[in-house]
Amino acid sequence: MSAGARPSSERKTLLSLHIIAGHGLRRSGQRLSACNMMTSSATLTSDKPDNPQLPGQAEFVTLIAALMAMNALSIDIVLPALGVIGSSFAHHSGNEIQLIVTTYVVAFGAGQLVLGPVMDRFGRRPFLISALILFALASFLAIAASSFNGLLAARVVQGLAASVLRVSAVAIVRDRYSGREMAKTMSTVMMVFMIVPLLAPALGQVILLTGPWPLLFVTMGALGGVVALWVAMRLPETLPPEARRSVRISVLLEGYKIILTHRVAAGYMIASGFVFGILFSFITASNQIFLDVYQIGSWFPLAFAAVALGLAVTNFLNARMVERIGMRALSHTALCVMVVGTAVHALFASFGYQPLWLFILLAEVPFLMLGFLGANMTALALDPLGKVTGLATSLQGFITTGVAGFLGTMVGQAFDGTAQPFAYGTSILSICALLIVLWVEKGKLRAFDFSGDQTPESVATSR
Repeated sequence: MSAGARPSSERKTLLSLHIIAGHGLRRSGQRLSACNMMTSSATLTSDKPDNPQLPGQAEFVTLIAALMAMNALSIDIVLPALGVIGSSFAHHSGNEIQLIVTTYVVAFGAGQLVLGPVMDRFGRRPFLISALILFALASFLAIAASSFNGLLAARVVQGLAASVLRVSAVAIVRDRYSGREMAKTMSTVMMVFMIVPLLAPALGQVILLTGPWPLLFVTMGALGGVVALWVAMRLPETLPPEARRSVRISVLLEGYKIILTHRVAAGYMIASGFVFGILFSFITASNQIFLDVYQIGSWFPLAFAAVALGLAVTNFLNARMVERIGMRALSHTALCVMVVGTAVHALFASFGYQPLWLFILLAEVPFLMLGFLGANMTALALDPLGKVTGLATSLQGFITTGVAGFLGTMVGQAFDGTAQPFAYGTSILSICALLIVLWVEKGKLRAFDFSGDQTPESVATSR
C-alpha cells in the first residue's frame, strides 16, 4: 500500500468499525440508521472543523494547551514552596506536605469520572467556562485558608475544576479530529503544554523570592480568569446538538460496558496510568530528592527543568513522526526503551549514592520516552470510541490519572532520605506497563518497526 493511500484506508477501516459499533448499539435498544452512522464516521475522520467559527489551527492548539496547562501549573508552581508552605502550617514532615500535590491529583482524577456523560449531553462550552471561574475562586480560597486542612480542601476544589478542563480539552480535540490526526494534534498540544512544567517551578521560585507563598495562588487565579475570557470570546461549542447523547442510566451503563470490555481501549487506559505513574512519582518526590538529598536550594527549578525538558523535546518529535511511523511503532519502542532505562537506573541506585549529574541523566530516560507514549496511548485508547467520546474521555482520564496518582503517591511516600525508592519504583511501573501492552496486543509489539504501518491503526480496535 502506498503512503498516499494509507489515510484513505484508515478512514474506511474506521468507518467499518463505527458501523459494527452501531450494530452493537442497536441490539441494546439504541436505533441508529446506517446513513447516520456513515455521516458521523465521515465527520470523525475529517481534519477540518465543520464550525467555521472555530479558531485556526495555531490558536486552537495554543488554547487547548493552555487549558491542559492549568493542571500542570497548579502542581509545578508550588513545588519549590512545599517546605515553606508546610512550615507556615507547622507541618514539617516532607512526606506529609506531599499532600499538597497528591490531594489535588486525586481530586483531578476523581472529578473526570462523571463529567464525560454530562458533557456528551449538554456540550463542552458551559462547563468549561464555569470550571475556569471555579478554578480561579478556589485559588483565592487557598490564600484565605487558616489551616493546613483548609488549604488541602481548596486544593481539592482546584483539582475538581481542573478535571473539567482536561476532559473538555481532550473531548474538543476528539470532536475535531480522529486517528493519527488526533495523535498529531495531541502531541503538538503536549509540546506547547510542556513549556509549563519547564517554567512553572522557576516561576514559583521567582515569586517566592519576591513575596510570600500566597502569591503563587494569586498567579493561578489570575491565569484562570484570563483563560476563561479567552474561551468565552474565541471558542464556540464543538459538539453539535445531533451528536449529543442521553444521560439515562441505561445508556451510561451501556457506554461503560462498551469501553471497559474493549480490550485495546481499556488496556491502553490502564497502561497509561502506569506510565504516567512515573511522572507523578517524580513530581511528588522531586522536592525532597533535590532539596534534601542533593541540597541544591534555589537551583531546584533548573534541575527539575533539566529532567522535564526531555518530555518536551520528544513531544515535539512525536508530532512530526507519528503520521509517518504510526502510533503503535512509536509507543511500543518507547516503552521498551523505558523499561531498559529504568532498570539501569535501579541497578545504579542499588550501589548507593548517585551523584546529581548521574541521577538527572538516568531520570531523563523515562521522561524522554513519555513524549512518545502520552499522546499516542491516549489516541490509541480513544480512537475506537468515537460514538462515546465524552464518556470515553472521562473514563480514560479517571483511570489514567487515578492509577497514576495512586502509584505516584506510593512511590513518593516511600521516600527514605535517598533516591533509591524513586529508581526502584519507576522500574517496576515501566515493567508493569509493558506487560499490560503485551496483553493488549496479544504478545505482538511493533517495537523498532519504523517502516511505516502496514496495517491501519484502527484495525487494532477489535476487541
